[in-house]
Amino acid sequence: MSLLMLPIMVITAVANHVLGLLEKDFFGVSIVSGAIIGYVSIRAVAAVLVGDWGYSFDTGDLLLISATALLAMLYWRVTVRRERNRRKLAKQSALALRAME
Repeated sequence: MSLLMLPIMVITAVANHVLGLLEKDFFGVSIVSGAIIGYVSIRAVAAVLVGDWGYSFDTGDLLLISATALLAMLYWRVTVRRERNRRKLAKQSALALRAME
């Protein structure tokens, strides 16, 4: 399970980078996208390994969604928030330089 989380976090990081380029990397959007990416990835791997997708939604699925949402939340807190602050400061600096000209 933990081996599966590394590719999920890489995909989540790429998704958050794209959201950052579009300036849509908000906390809620980041968590929801991470939960969806994680859930679909884990269910797809389980379908390949077991051979059945299983359309039932149970507490195990809720646990998977919660775990991947928690990982996405931690990723947002550690990485995305810092990058958003850097972009904001760079934008403010650029505006200040333009105002001085």
